[in-house]
Amino acid sequence: MSEAGLRCSMASLDLEVTIRFPTRQQAELARELVADRVSGARLPVGKWQVLDDASDARVRASVQADDAGGLTVSYGGAVSCPPYAVDRAGFHWDFTRIVTALAFPQLLDTGMIPVHAACLLIDGTLVLLPGSSGAGKSSLSFAALGAGHRVIATELAFIRDLKLVASNSRLSIDPGALKFFGLATPSAVEICDGRVTVETQRLDGPTRVDRLVFPRVTTGAVHHRPITPRRARMLLFQNVISELPVSQLISHESHPLGGAITGEQYATIADQVAKLSQLDPQIIEGPPASVLNAVSDR
Repeated sequence: MSEAGLRCSMASLDLEVTIRFPTRQQAELARELVADRVSGARLPVGKWQVLDDASDARVRASVQADDAGGLTVSYGGAVSCPPYAVDRAGFHWDFTRIVTALAFPQLLDTGMIPVHAACLLIDGTLVLLPGSSGAGKSSLSFAALGAGHRVIATELAFIRDLKLVASNSRLSIDPGALKFFGLATPSAVEICDGRVTVETQRLDGPTRVDRLVFPRVTTGAVHHRPITPRRARMLLFQNVISELPVSQLISHESHPLGGAITGEQYATIADQVAKLSQLDPQIIEGPPASVLNAVSDR
């Protein structure tokens, strides 16, 4: 049987990522296991397509199913990992990491950086809220939905020259987090892989970021303090680097996804981060509704 490819096309980023498989059957299996899964919510809206020609693919993948319903998976080429076993329900997590490991360095070459952040449109002001996993971006985004604000990004914001170019496709949160913080569940939700998901909203085109706030959602009293641009640069640089191949791991084997980025790509990150850090940065911590009120009252 001839080789085939699985391509993810993201029109908002003008980007395509293709992964090659030894057979069309394996490529179709991968598409079935990955399309519409919650891991893809971190990326912009994409189209998955099985191709007959994958000669331009930089990564080879093998996905072999056994009679018990499990999979043996391996990767080679620009991303390398020895074979490991995974169930069908878990395959999509690592595969999505492979896609981002290939996509993000390409974006850096166009001057764009992926920021791990929420992005809210509040009374015409576009607020970027970077934070690591657990900072409370999702709970803050649900609080914003409940207050009638537009939620543009909840996981990844793609920024070039102070403008939001694209964002992740869906807001995703554990139902327990909604209950813990007393947040209402919107009416137009779906349940995907046990998580509550809602589509993020689109902007008409690249839109300037007006404010920079680092949220820290807690159960205590609300506190907010301005920080220096230097401190903001440090936080943002660490934030962006954490999304790149040098920092991403395949969970089952802990193998890095590809090599380090180039000096030119580091320079791109530094340049873009320096511009964002001038937006009067501050840290706001407290319960989601209180943080949102503090952001809105500015």
